[in-house]
Amino acid sequence: MSYARSVIKQIQTGATAISAGATSATATITSSSTSKSLASLRVAGAYAAGASNGDPPWTVTLTNATTVTVSKVATNNAASVPWTVVEYY
Repeated sequence: MSYARSVIKQIQTGATAISAGATSATATITSSSTSKSLASLRVAGAYAAGASNGDPPWTVTLTNATTVTVSKVATNNAASVPWTVVEYY
């Protein structure tokens, strides 16, 4: 019996701290192809609720092959933002 090869090359997870007074921070990851990867947030409940103007409170971006940037709308509180990067073949 043979099995199909997975379409996922690697999965990386983490949580990046953003200090009070800042709107973004970065994390270094193992190199991933930016054209074959998806960065996503791992938040739920109150953390996933949008700002009063409709903007999402958090964003995560695969800035380049080795950098994840997390951002938040407000600067008033520190936050630890959990993220996942999935790289596909």
